[in-house]
Amino acid sequence: MLALGAVVTVGLLVRVDDLVHWRKRPELSFHDGIPSLTTFDGYHYLRYARDQLQGRYTRRDSLRLFPDGAPRSVPPPLLAVTAAAVTRVSGVRLEWVAVVLPALLGVGAAFPLYALGRRLGGRSIGLSAAAFLVLFPYYLRRTSVGRFDTDCGQVIFILWAVLSGWTFHQSRGWKKVASAMGCVINAVAFLLWWDTAAHVVFLVILASIVVPVVTTLDRWKETVPSAVGLVLIIALAFLGIRPDLTPGRLVERVRGDFVYVTKADAGAFPSVGVSVSEQQRLGPMELLREAFGHPLVGAAALLGLAALMWRNLPGFVLLLPILALAVPAFWAKRFAVFLTPLGALGCAFFFVAWAERLGSGSRRPWLAIVPVGLLAVALGFLTNQAVARTYYPVVPGPVCSAMERVGTETPAGAVIWTWWDHAYPLMYWAERATVSDGMDHGGFRSVVSAVPLVSQDYRLAANWMVFSVVRGPQGFRRVLARLGDIKGWSVIKKIMALGPTGARSILEKQRLEPVDEWLRFFFPPQSQRPPLYLYLDQRMIRTSFWWSWFGTWDVAGKHGRHLKAQLLDLVDRQGRAVYFSHGRWADLETGVFRSPTGDENILLSKAYHWAHGRWVERDFGRDGPVLELDTERRWALLAEPMFFGTLFNRLVVLAAADVRHFEPVLLEEPVFQLWRVKGDLPDNRPGS
Repeated sequence: MLALGAVVTVGLLVRVDDLVHWRKRPELSFHDGIPSLTTFDGYHYLRYARDQLQGRYTRRDSLRLFPDGAPRSVPPPLLAVTAAAVTRVSGVRLEWVAVVLPALLGVGAAFPLYALGRRLGGRSIGLSAAAFLVLFPYYLRRTSVGRFDTDCGQVIFILWAVLSGWTFHQSRGWKKVASAMGCVINAVAFLLWWDTAAHVVFLVILASIVVPVVTTLDRWKETVPSAVGLVLIIALAFLGIRPDLTPGRLVERVRGDFVYVTKADAGAFPSVGVSVSEQQRLGPMELLREAFGHPLVGAAALLGLAALMWRNLPGFVLLLPILALAVPAFWAKRFAVFLTPLGALGCAFFFVAWAERLGSGSRRPWLAIVPVGLLAVALGFLTNQAVARTYYPVVPGPVCSAMERVGTETPAGAVIWTWWDHAYPLMYWAERATVSDGMDHGGFRSVVSAVPLVSQDYRLAANWMVFSVVRGPQGFRRVLARLGDIKGWSVIKKIMALGPTGARSILEKQRLEPVDEWLRFFFPPQSQRPPLYLYLDQRMIRTSFWWSWFGTWDVAGKHGRHLKAQLLDLVDRQGRAVYFSHGRWADLETGVFRSPTGDENILLSKAYHWAHGRWVERDFGRDGPVLELDTERRWALLAEPMFFGTLFNRLVVLAAADVRHFEPVLLEEPVFQLWRVKGDLPDNRPGS
């Protein structure tokens, strides 16, 4: 146990090491001494934990997916319950609990993996597997400090599920009853932990109980009835907690996950999985490097698993529930977290079994030092790799402060329009409603959210946002159901761009009658409109590759356009030459943007330079990208012409708005901007 304690200690130290680097760069990690999180989704669970502490946790979340809201899990997610309980008992600030808890839970998976490895191959196998798991880079990343998401506990629960299912079938008498209780407790805890994937939890738990039956067919008269009984008990417990977990709903959720993970055709609107970084598909070598730190370590893991299957097939079969969760990693790297315990067992078997074979069955037992040495080298490599990497918060301190200001500068009941990855932090810091978020940002909702950002028309953008927050997704679907997806989408855009006066003729042409009622539908009266604001910041430039694709989505052709924009750090200006980071520079007289080596020149169409309180335009009379630079704030943007004309660029970079539709509230460049959105009223007046 001392050796296992040492493994856990090392795993914890390489995680907590990030905090040392955070302290050195507090502007990236803290605001007012409060730490930020390293994942956007963490703020979802953090807000739920805070609501429990403040007695505000209700069955419906009015801040999510405005105007409809979203149902909340009852009981609350176990991650949020745990954080709230720790804060309540210890008095430690909730944000600090959310930062440290993932690291503690992450190394906690070493215990069940040690027990599983010990059963499969002995103490050395279990200990080595635990060491590899806590150091594998992808598992480390998903369980680092600040990674307040369900990943930090999922591996623990799946390992305990496999162990408890195995123990249940191996036990008799009172031990069988005790192990059955352990199975039920772990299953219910797993369900409450991974509340967004109840169907996955049920199938995994089902597999962990049924699979061991295959390895004990000689006792099937005993194992089959007991397995059926245990499955029924767990199924009833699940239905008691989640009555919606019916067979039909189960199939529907599995199908939805398949479309999301494989990025299959989702109909008229795109599969959003293609845009989420953790859902990206990696090649085999990339996946091995991502999960295990190096392809050679990955190769050792695969060879070790093959050796386990050869030497102990029944034991390998018991790992099938974990393997079932790991297979989707070949379509979405997020599932690589489930590859890590399998890879850890594989590496342990590769090195330890090799050493044991040389030590006991060879004429030169001293050769066992070779695999032992390679084991030490592999663990040393992973440790060095772990210490060398630092995972900083995704929302820097100044942005957290800005989001708090959004809460103070907007009235209660206000709605904030932004891209979905900002939604959870905004709901936490500003306590204001948003229209899409990290849990529900399907293709249709993502396209609706992005259209205003890429719009070349202020009026269209403002009217679109107002219509969306008043009528909701069902408002769009009402039109699409009436006119069809392709025609309906085009008609909605035309109506929003023309305003009430111009829209009347379109409504008459499309026979949307009575026309006055449809005008009030598309342009709701002021009494129906919540205060609406648009939140933008520079980080959205880095995500523009995807939101521009959604915003330009062609419903007929089923494709969008990735608008290219690159944020540059301005270093110096000397006359006509402007120098940027990484050795790049531009000649403002000739309109040539040059690479560091000079072998790649980009011919600019225009350049915009902020000087003496205004933008100065220089037209080079040709097609090409546009360069926008601000020597006062020392940054620049290189973008294609279509991106230059977007609402996002006009507001964030040029700060040029049609105040009839976008009224500035907070302009704190380069950190963030907040604009009041005012769409047209039915009588063609701008909203207030």
